[in-house]
Amino acid sequence: MGIRHHMLLFGLEHWKKNFLFGLGPGITKPLMMEKWPYRHIKVYNDLHNGYVEMLLRLGIVGFLMIAAIIILLIREGWIAYRHGLVSGDLMLFLFAAMALHLLVTATNFRMLSFDWRYYWFLFGGALLSFERSFSSDSSPW
Repeated sequence: MGIRHHMLLFGLEHWKKNFLFGLGPGITKPLMMEKWPYRHIKVYNDLHNGYVEMLLRLGIVGFLMIAAIIILLIREGWIAYRHGLVSGDLMLFLFAAMALHLLVTATNFRMLSFDWRYYWFLFGGALLSFERSFSSDSSPW
């Protein structure tokens, strides 16, 4: 727990150097090799927190873009549920899957891993697919 606390502080401290656009993709490992105060113990590949990692790499602009995508996916699923295009059980499952993934992201960074991508293809795609079932003349918008 203690080392993760220091990782969070380290990530937030360096994010402040360019809070708007971040320090760029792939910056974490070189930054930790150069400036991590505990590198004599171990150098990590990431900060073990997806949110701080996204802020460090992509800044507030990139973080907000990713958040907007997630909000829009959930919104589209909710609209489909309200219009009766999907059952309540399936929507509960999809929302719980998204919530679980967002919760795990607080303690792990998997964005560059294949399992993370497939998870988003599966559940994000399922949420977005309901929006595609509207025909142009029956669209609720």
